Amino acid sequence: MSGPTVQKAQRLLTVPEPSTVRWIGDEVDPRRTGLKASALESIWKDVEALYATGLHPAVGLTLRHRGHVVLDRACGHVDVAQTRVVDGDTLWNVFSASKLVSAVLVMALVERDELRLDVPLSTYLPTLTASDATLRQLLMHRAGLHRMPPLGVSMEACLDEDFQLEALAQVRPFAPGWTAYSPMLFGVLLGQLVLRTQGCDMQQLASELLPDLGIRFGTDRPQDVAEHALTAPSPRPMLRVFRDTVGWPLDEAIEFSNSLAFKTAVLPSANVMGTGRDLTRFLQLLLNGGEIDGVRVLKERTVRHMVHERTPRSPDGTFGFPMRYGLGPMLGGDRMSLFGLGTRGAFGHLGLTTVVLYADPRRELCVALLNTGKPLLAPGFVRWYKALQRIPMVVPRSS
Repeated sequence: MSGPTVQKAQRLLTVPEPSTVRWIGDEVDPRRTGLKASALESIWKDVEALYATGLHPAVGLTLRHRGHVVLDRACGHVDVAQTRVVDGDTLWNVFSASKLVSAVLVMALVERDELRLDVPLSTYLPTLTASDATLRQLLMHRAGLHRMPPLGVSMEACLDEDFQLEALAQVRPFAPGWTAYSPMLFGVLLGQLVLRTQGCDMQQLASELLPDLGIRFGTDRPQDVAEHALTAPSPRPMLRVFRDTVGWPLDEAIEFSNSLAFKTAVLPSANVMGTGRDLTRFLQLLLNGGEIDGVRVLKERTVRHMVHERTPRSPDGTFGFPMRYGLGPMLGGDRMSLFGLGTRGAFGHLGLTTVVLYADPRRELCVALLNTGKPLLAPGFVRWYKALQRIPMVVPRSS
């Protein structure tokens, strides 16, 4: 890590009392949806305990139960300098959870027969000559396309779409068929597929296909985006995996995420932004079977397909522990799940490093756990896990 990054991390280890930097949005009385206010308060206390670890300049949690926002809160600061407290206008970048939005848009094109799941990606992207992987395999992280080639240029230079297409010719894939999460190439490939078949970028496609949900790739309000910070040292093996799969060191990636270039770009793997209410509304669209406010984005059977076709549960070649994917989403489980125990049927996505978005059909629940610290591994993670686990414990299953 560079010197400035370490200094920021050390400064963030001392945080204000959560009650002094807390924001509470417009919340529906939880009794309207069959929940107890005391249960939601217990969840929020766990989130405040997570903030108190000093791992995050800001944390937020939005819960949408049976279509109603029953909890919408945050604490901390928008800026790493700790001068602006988070509020209802704060935009949160969900990093890799952006893949869930990209997958929905691509599946809409599959519905139109403008993309096909079992056609090799190289059919659409001729420079990807080294791989015969299909779109289905890419969406399920079984394409063998999880390592970025050594590009030797700045991160900002890689925002150029023509450069991305040229870079695909340098990719050295693994054989398709085994599970390995693709942090960056997933989005580069989907973005190029959209560009080559639709003549537009992913945000333009989102504007065409999605109702106004408040979320978008990049933003025209960069001043409202919560800043990120590397708040703990990370084990070297994890840093090596990050560099091999993302293409740059973790500290450089985090620094770039706070730049204007990143905040205003269109990165299908990395920069969907919105408020907690916005993000859970997108999840509600999926929970509704592809429709919201009378606007249908996907057929109900397509949403079922996305969450029911799944990879075998096996060690992930990137993460090193068992993961299960659908056609785009990460999937929950009763015993091993990113979303807490007892979340079989839930689907969503993780974002660098502990952002979590998910929908749980059995609980009629949408969750956005948002944060801005970026440790890869730290003792305070137990607070994060406890907060996640509390949610399915206190929100009962409806079915």
